[in-house]
Amino acid sequence: MKPYPIKFEPILQEKLWGGNKLKHVFNKTDRDENFGESWELSNVEGFSSVVTNGELKNQSFSEVLKHHHKEILGPKVSGSDFPLLIKFLDAKIPLSLQVHPDDERAKIYADSRGKTEMWIILSAEPDAKIYLDWANSMTKEKAEIALKDGSIMDYVKTYDAQPGDCFFVPAGTVHAIGKGIVLAEIQQTSDSTYRLFDWNRVDKNGNPRDLHIEESLRVMDWNPKENLKKYFTKELNQLNPVVNEKHFKTSYLPLEGSFELENKYDSFQILICTEGFGEIQWENEILAFQKGDTLLLPFALNKVSLISENGAALIHVHL
Repeated sequence: MKPYPIKFEPILQEKLWGGNKLKHVFNKTDRDENFGESWELSNVEGFSSVVTNGELKNQSFSEVLKHHHKEILGPKVSGSDFPLLIKFLDAKIPLSLQVHPDDERAKIYADSRGKTEMWIILSAEPDAKIYLDWANSMTKEKAEIALKDGSIMDYVKTYDAQPGDCFFVPAGTVHAIGKGIVLAEIQQTSDSTYRLFDWNRVDKNGNPRDLHIEESLRVMDWNPKENLKKYFTKELNQLNPVVNEKHFKTSYLPLEGSFELENKYDSFQILICTEGFGEIQWENEILAFQKGDTLLLPFALNKVSLISENGAALIHVHL
């Protein structure tokens, strides 16, 4: 395989809390269901992304990795399992208060990876909120009482959500996305989610959604963390570091004109376009991108040029 930037067909997930912005803002579908998530790059079992361009077109990502994992993943990844999952989320109404296990607890209780993630807010209504971590030191006993008397949200730290905000969500941290938010999510490849509280809602059949209180309390971190809202520079045509942790590293790239991107890492790279449009050039090839596109740059692709005459913004991801 000759390495090139790879684009994928989005995998849309209908959700109780979803809206229609994935359709109208990102042009992900012409269907009218309430889609809450668009999985942009996935190798989750049963949800493997399909390539839409180049010599690998129409192949599933799992099939591609089976034959080309070394060229695509790089030496930081052992085997052919893709370690990250990229999504867009549209929260028309709030998501449940939930928690994800870390690697150690996920291995014990779910036989899977843990789920550490980060969010970049793309749009937010004026009163939009992010609920993230305990406001003060918490205990399992206090949480159990608060769940019974309905006061659990009083103990969760609340942030106003603005476009451009970034939040880091380590595994084990209680969290919820408030209503009126569209965001990009970078996370470990895992679908392990334990719901702690769901705002006393019912589904379209009148049934409350299942909660996982015992599991949630078992994997929860009780001590508040610092610096979960990330502040970062926005220097033009530079990779401005945002999150630097063991599962992934991300930067913000405001693009105007051209930018040379070399692979200085022992892994693949991912580019998520959050604003504007442009093109990516490599060797003698050109591929256009626009807001809502996600590109996978294989490890074996050494250098590309990013060009946008009218301006674009991208999230850069690597291991």
